[in-house]
Amino acid sequence: MSPPPPPPAAALDGPSTLKDIILIGFGPDAEQNLRRRLPVRVGDSVNPGDSARIAEIVRDFDEHATVTLRKNPNSGDSLLTIGLPNVSVRTGAQTATSIDPSARPIGGRIAEANRVNVVQPVYPPLAKQARVQGPVQFQIVIGTDGAVKQIELISGNPLLVQAAKDAVSQWTYKPVMLNGVPTAVQTDVTITFTLAE
Repeated sequence: MSPPPPPPAAALDGPSTLKDIILIGFGPDAEQNLRRRLPVRVGDSVNPGDSARIAEIVRDFDEHATVTLRKNPNSGDSLLTIGLPNVSVRTGAQTATSIDPSARPIGGRIAEANRVNVVQPVYPPLAKQARVQGPVQFQIVIGTDGAVKQIELISGNPLLVQAAKDAVSQWTYKPVMLNGVPTAVQTDVTITFTLAE
């Protein structure tokens, strides 16, 4: 499931100073390579016509990437965001080998009913600045003591994943009993980040 698109960007209506370039979902080597190809740098003056030129270069680099050149109406500076679609890391092989196979699967509603402590994630400042929002989904293992023992990313925007993981790792549950014995279980959880309008 893809997150909702960010709110419409404020179009550049004239020259503006580029305050930051945010790359989302690229590996370190790809990010370095793409930054070298970009025709603009932080601190440069950008114009409305630069958006199409940047988009063409980015499409040549990776046809799936999206480009947003947006002006901050408060400061007048602009922000360039280049991102790949949501990261999804779960595959059949990964799930079979990375999540404890002895943990019994349970439904999300059962797990939610047993949850006793929920820590809300801190919205990452960089994600806020880039107006990134949407769900982050994990598969987790809840141990016999009710603590979260394993967290495996299913999908989510890279800018949101770590904050969501930090929060979920602190959640606690009532131990799930099977024939009177506490049992490790696995379930999926989703944290949705939403920007205030």
